[in-house]
Amino acid sequence: PLLPQTEKHYQRVLLVDTSASMRRENLWPEALKKSETTLRASKPADDLAVMTFGREVRTLIGFEEWRNASVESRQGLAQGRLNSSRPGWSATSLGKALLAAVELLQEQITKTDEAINRQIVVVSDLQQGSRLDGLQGFEWPKGIEVVFESVAPADPSNASVQWLAETSASFGKEIRPRVRVRNS
Repeated sequence: PLLPQTEKHYQRVLLVDTSASMRRENLWPEALKKSETTLRASKPADDLAVMTFGREVRTLIGFEEWRNASVESRQGLAQGRLNSSRPGWSATSLGKALLAAVELLQEQITKTDEAINRQIVVVSDLQQGSRLDGLQGFEWPKGIEVVFESVAPADPSNASVQWLAETSASFGKEIRPRVRVRNS
């Protein structure tokens, strides 16, 4: 006879990038939308922690606070904390954030946890230059999956050039273009 299979549940850490690059265009609102999708996907039996990261990692909701909140209020609690956060002006230390998330997940492990999927969901623009210090030489624990939910600006650069006009002023027949360079 087949034994009934128990449904696996998740222990997730939602890592949301609050580095300076997330200030560009629509990135922060898009990150909040992607975070909300992860929050909505959580089932009542799932455990969730929410962290933000730039240069430093900050825990907005730990596993215990999530478990102690009523099932009906969990998503609103987490989304409210994320909505009150804002991107800062620091660099992106993704490596430090991933290590903090792994540590938080490993603190939850008990011997009876075979039916638990452990997952880190990273919401970020994954900008070039993201620091991955600490991951080199780190042996990634078995059973912890990383999912990247990337956000991208409509214009992938943070600089733009606008053609203004040509001027021939007193330079003879030489035409000099005028441009405006903007860095956001």
